[in-house]
Amino acid sequence: AIQVHDSVKGYGKHIPLRSYCVYGGVNINPQIEEMKRGVEILVATPGRLLDLVGQKAVQLGKVNVLVLDEADRMLDMGFIPDIKRIIALLPKPPMRQTLLFSATFSDEIRKLSAQFLDDPATVEVARRNTPAELVTQYCYHVDAAKKRDLLSALVKRNKWEQVLVFCKTKHGSNRLASQLVKDGINADAIHGNKSQNA
Repeated sequence: AIQVHDSVKGYGKHIPLRSYCVYGGVNINPQIEEMKRGVEILVATPGRLLDLVGQKAVQLGKVNVLVLDEADRMLDMGFIPDIKRIIALLPKPPMRQTLLFSATFSDEIRKLSAQFLDDPATVEVARRNTPAELVTQYCYHVDAAKKRDLLSALVKRNKWEQVLVFCKTKHGSNRLASQLVKDGINADAIHGNKSQNA
């Protein structure tokens, strides 16, 4: 949300529209005070937006445009109930336009998004499933039991200083991080079972 709001401020620096960013994990009171002043562009995480609606600090009845950024993740990561609640508070099309932005858009997410869109048009800037040109990809065929050993060896051999590893489960993330530490690699896990401060 902060990154998107930084872009909004940059693109809109010559336009007299007020923008603000709200998200959870911080004190809600300054956000409520800012909402009293009014904004034309609000960048928000779904949960905090609903908190502000619940406290009557935000009214969504005059929203002209709803943008779901990273729409694939928003619709895939358990945000669907929140998104549905938010959309129910907004004006109906044609009074409101909905825009979904995503780097990837699977057929499953495309079907799911149909319930939020009315006669949508699709704009694609690259062929689907095309890797970024500046990314070199490698594939290692290895038994599941040897994946951690291979990862440790690659990190050490290539002297990688920053590596981001995605795991299927929170438990798997914890286990991999502790095993990498045992291998002498500084590692930690980040997942939803940790507090925002952690």
